[in-house]
Order: sequence, then structure tokens, then C-alpha cells
Amino acid sequence: MKTQHEESADAGIKYSPAKDHSGIGIIDGTNVDHDFPKHIHHSYSLGLVTKGQRIIQTDNETEVLSANQCFIINPLQPHSCRRMGGKNHDYSVISIYLPIMQKVSREIWNKEEIPFFPKVKIIDPLITDRFSSYLYNRNNHDSNRQEKLFSLLERLICDYAVAASPGKSVTEIHPVIQQICCYIDRNLDQIIRLDDLADQAHVSPFYLNRLFREEIGIPPYTYLLQNRVKKSMEVLLETRSIIDTSSQMGFSDQSHFSRFFKEFIGVTPGRFLNQNQGGTEEFSSVSPLF
Repeated sequence: MKTQHEESADAGIKYSPAKDHSGIGIIDGTNVDHDFPKHIHHSYSLGLVTKGQRIIQTDNETEVLSANQCFIINPLQPHSCRRMGGKNHDYSVISIYLPIMQKVSREIWNKEEIPFFPKVKIIDPLITDRFSSYLYNRNNHDSNRQEKLFSLLERLICDYAVAASPGKSVTEIHPVIQQICCYIDRNLDQIIRLDDLADQAHVSPFYLNRLFREEIGIPPYTYLLQNRVKKSMEVLLETRSIIDTSSQMGFSDQSHFSRFFKEFIGVTPGRFLNQNQGGTEEFSSVSPLF
């Protein structure tokens, strides 16, 4: 019986960086045999299951998605993902930064509001077709590619989003937690303890831990690990060295790094390197998502 830390010989996570300055990154998961723990993204995650079934669980719902069905996750929306019945599946996900969604929604609603998607599952043949077309033409530099993207997002927002004013946005969090998140993001390669974070915010560790969980949906340490691993993807592709990346990103040793990389990315660092031989052009402009 395969454990969570083992992987199928053909399991893969392929990252495609933005090449057209769109701010859109693409993740392709093939024969995914991994269950991802509760996590968050800073961007919108629009995905398409292309083979098998994928289960996405949020605080409010659990959805089973089959092939040719789409899903959308809001920024900072805690969720977990897993296989259906232990069977592998394929999917593609694009990461869409908030400013892009704001631009499209501004043209639709003619006011400064942020789209919020109350439902994860989207069963819409037109959206599936437009999504598939965008993915299929990802490497083409045709003038209509951005138009295809905005056509997809327009349909998505018009039919499935509700407006949230900037002051009540899903990305609006408690000022103390904003401060702590910024501190963590700036110091991902440093040893950070809960007491250190509490000192930064001038609050007790107990209060900070409770407030962080309420606002973000995961503990501070999990937030640190998730973002450290995501940043390590960029470093890994730059250095081409698991040992150097492990040391540079503040992991205690290579084993520690590999364990958490597999937990949050779905494959080992070595497998990720082998599957992503392209450069790191514009990698930092896109927030990875899984």
C-alpha cells in the first residue's frame, strides 16, 4: 500500500510561467496521487479537472469534481484537495491575480468592487471550452490570447460572482494579521517562532495564534511553511540544487525540506526539477497554486 509520502512513477506537477506579462501562471497535475492539506492562495485559482475526480473541501462545502468540470477558489479561502477513492487524476489550474479580476469586474459592473465566488464547482460548457482553448494555446503568441482570457473571466464573473466592496473584501483581514503575514513573507528564509511574531504585533502568543486561525484559516506555522515551500520552487529552479535550496530557505536539513515540499507541492523536489527543465523567466510574478 502506497503511503502519502510515496509517489507514482508517472505522477507530475508541471509549472508554466507567464510569458506574455499577463500575470497568469499555469499548473498541470498529471496522475496526481497526493492529497493536499488545508491551505490558502493569495490569488484566484481557476481549475479544470481533465481526468478522474478531485474533491475540494472548504469550510462551507465539499464538492466532487469530475472530468470537464471547473472549480474556482477565492483568495485566502482555506481549502483542501484530495483524490476520489484513492484514484489518480489530472487537472490544470491557472492563478489569477486580484488586479486582473478587478480590471474585468470594473468593466462589467462599472464600479470598484471585488468578485467573490460563493460556489466552488462550475458546470458550464462554455467556460470549460474557453478554459480548454486558453490552455491549448498557452504557448502561442497570438494577439487574441488575452482576448480569450478576458472572455473567459467575463463569463465567469457575470454568471457566478457576487460583488464585494473593497472594505469587505475576502482579502481584507485584521491589521495585526496583515502585519504578521507581511513579516512572514519578508522573512521566509529565517527561523520564525510564534513568540517572535507576537513580539512584532505586541500581543500575546495565545491571542495571535487564535486570531491568525480565525482570519487566515490555518495556524501561523502552517502559513510560514506553505509560503516557504512556494518560494523554494523559485530558488530550486534557479540553483538546480536541493541541498542549496534547503539551506537557503531555512530548512533544518534536506530531509526536512523534501518532506514538506512533497506535502505541499505533491511531488519530491527531485521529481519537480526533472519535470520543470525550462528557465525561471517571470516565475516570481506569479503565485503558484495547487
